[in-house]
Amino acid sequence: MIRGLAAVFTALALSVVFLGAAEALEGADVPQAIESASTPADHEAIASYFDAQAKEARATAERHRRMGAVYEKQPPSPPKRGGSRVFHATMAEHCDALVNKYEAAAKDYEAMAAAHRAEAAAAR
Repeated sequence: MIRGLAAVFTALALSVVFLGAAEALEGADVPQAIESASTPADHEAIASYFDAQAKEARATAERHRRMGAVYEKQPPSPPKRGGSRVFHATMAEHCDALVNKYEAAAKDYEAMAAAHRAEAAAAR
C-alpha cells in the first residue's frame, strides 16, 4: 500500500515537472526562443506558438465575418439614430477587410509553424 502511494506521488511530482517544462511560449518570449532554438523540442515549442496564433487569427476572422454579416443587414426603415445605410455599408467593408487580413495572417502563422516543424525534423 505504501509503495503504491509512493509511486502515485512520484508520478504526480514528475508530471508537474514535465508540465512546467512544456509551458507554452508567451509572445514576449518568442524572439528569445527563436534566437536560442537548437533542439527539436525548441522548434516544436515555437511551432506550437505559431499554431496558437493561427487559431486565434482564424477565430478573429470568423468574429469579423459574423459582424460584417450583421452590418450588411439594412438598418430598420426609417433608420434609427446612428443606423444609417452608409454607416452599415462602411462597417461591413471594414469587417470584410479585416477578415481578409486575419485569414492571411493565419496562413502566414501556419507556414511559420510548418517551417519550425521542418527544422525540428532536420535536427533529429
